[in-house]
Amino acid sequence: MRLFTWNMQRGSTVLSRYGVASDDFRVDSLRYDLLQDLCFQGDLGMITEPGADIRNMIKNTATEPVNGGFFVMDMRPDNQHQISACRPALWMKQWAPWDVLCDVPSGAVAAHRFPVARQYNLTKKHKLVVVALHATSGRKSGAENTREIVEIFKQYAKREGAGGLIVGGDFNAHITGRRYGSSTERRNEWAWSMPAAFTNQGASSAGGIDGFLFFTNNKSPGPIKFSISRPMPLYDIDRARYRLVLSSARPDGEPAGFQVLAGENADGSGKEWWYRLSDHSPVIQDCGLRLLDRDGAVVGAA
Repeated sequence: MRLFTWNMQRGSTVLSRYGVASDDFRVDSLRYDLLQDLCFQGDLGMITEPGADIRNMIKNTATEPVNGGFFVMDMRPDNQHQISACRPALWMKQWAPWDVLCDVPSGAVAAHRFPVARQYNLTKKHKLVVVALHATSGRKSGAENTREIVEIFKQYAKREGAGGLIVGGDFNAHITGRRYGSSTERRNEWAWSMPAAFTNQGASSAGGIDGFLFFTNNKSPGPIKFSISRPMPLYDIDRARYRLVLSSARPDGEPAGFQVLAGENADGSGKEWWYRLSDHSPVIQDCGLRLLDRDGAVVGAA
């Protein structure tokens, strides 16, 4: 299974028939091309800060296939401003009809960044809950907000007998180490987030950002174990096409952020043409699922 998470910084795409396009159709097209690539290569996508075009598309055509899968989002009123709203979306290659709600305040005191969650019934006994989350960067710490939300979904998994939980998105905090357990400290739980130094903020930032958390409910009738590789930012996977420009090292005054190469020598000058798509790089995570029985024996894979 391939997962991805991307904070799109509310950038628009050519899905703008559902919203208002930006002034730069070229950037909209490039942003959409990348999102399309992520969806075609992935199985689940946790998208934080999608643009108004994607949010409106979900609202108007909730079950319409897009990019070979389906977008979903918590549709409850959240008291966020439409222009600056941070509403996480979940992209699924396979439709999951079971909606799981979570009500934990985030962002401003009077506003909510509701996570979006779905449950897959892989077999009669093996249930997998997947969550897209954008933790607060205000009101309370991202670590505290993430902990609250993760605990709610862990309790849901235990109550409903779900064997596994995957949470992905922008945690606005480091989620490695003893707070959430690691593969060596607590073998039923594993978590990792990109250092914020890997955004355009550079080494001056000591926080954490985009990542994933996995939890196995060993007391479930059908535990799900995860075989996990280290998450990778997209610009590290394909350095020929993508780059991250830090605020402290901008070439020729270019805007800092995650950029894509979309041509060179277009005017005969030999110049490379880079376009900024967001302040965050997408992060890719590969994992395998092993389906166990109560005694820990492997009975299947997904």
